Amino acid sequence: MSASEIRKHEGNEPLQQSKFTKSFGGSIVKGILLAGLSVLMMSVSVPAAFAETHTAQKSTIAQSTVNSQSVRQLSPKELVTMAERGAFRDRGIPSHGRLADAAATRRITAMDLVKAAIAAEELSPETVNNTRYLNAVANFLASLNRG
Repeated sequence: MSASEIRKHEGNEPLQQSKFTKSFGGSIVKGILLAGLSVLMMSVSVPAAFAETHTAQKSTIAQSTVNSQSVRQLSPKELVTMAERGAFRDRGIPSHGRLADAAATRRITAMDLVKAAIAAEELSPETVNNTRYLNAVANFLASLNRG
């Protein structure tokens, strides 16, 4: 804008907009405002959605932790040792020397001991299907008479 145009404007004559400003000026401002609002909305909604998902995941993890803590998985040796010490007497499993005698005469089997531990919530129910675990318990029961 030239100096004479500025003086005319100071004389209360309205300043006319150029064709460029009329065509694109309003559109640019609207576009910038629209983009700014879009960014603002995304910055608010994305963290909220993430927080909701994160909270749901934490809840699921906490629940599975509670479930896994209520039924622990004993090693076969720990299971037999607990039985020897009388942990399953109320479930019909004898303790100390009587456990060794019952195992030797097959009155008590590895399956009996595993089922008693499951009933006492010391083992997970799936353990009855674990043949390796059952064989290991059977070996530890057999070793009671030997040592």
